[in-house]
Amino acid sequence: MRKEKEIIGWDSENNCYTIVDSKALMQLLRTTCRMQQVKPCLVDEVCSATAVKVQLSISRFDPKKASLTTWVSVILKRTHLDILAESAKWADPINHRGDEDPVFSLIENIASDTPNAEVRIERKDRQNKVQRVLDSMSGVYRKIIELLYFEDMNGVEVAQTLQIPHEQFAVYHMRAKNMFRQRFGERW
Repeated sequence: MRKEKEIIGWDSENNCYTIVDSKALMQLLRTTCRMQQVKPCLVDEVCSATAVKVQLSISRFDPKKASLTTWVSVILKRTHLDILAESAKWADPINHRGDEDPVFSLIENIASDTPNAEVRIERKDRQNKVQRVLDSMSGVYRKIIELLYFEDMNGVEVAQTLQIPHEQFAVYHMRAKNMFRQRFGERW
């Protein structure tokens, strides 16, 4: 692995850092993917998207606040989570205890087909409401709901993806569901 000083350099004309060695940056990204346990099928996509984000934001890099490795690691983690969220799909409505999850039931009811036009319009409104609630939720709580209910992941997989200890995940999951229920009922 090359030293950080060989990956970036100071551009005195623009008073900011720039990428000097793109290959070394990609090597750093691949190493970071391994450390963050990115699924092998996503490594190329995550590295490419992260490289673009690093290139676009390198002028804001400040070595006094964080090392290049740490800064790149944070960007890669956010990019990975964004890619996981974009590839969301419906999950199994049965949670880890084996009972039906009420949050999923709400979402499932919205998605079911019906011949009645009034009911379809009402369900479309509720679907929009669910999306607005998800958009209003902060980082980890939104990601937990998205990964559990729109990604094909169970609690253990979500905890590993978000790098949260399993015991702490249970608390976050409960808070995320409560936040969703509260906002769904109060805001709209």
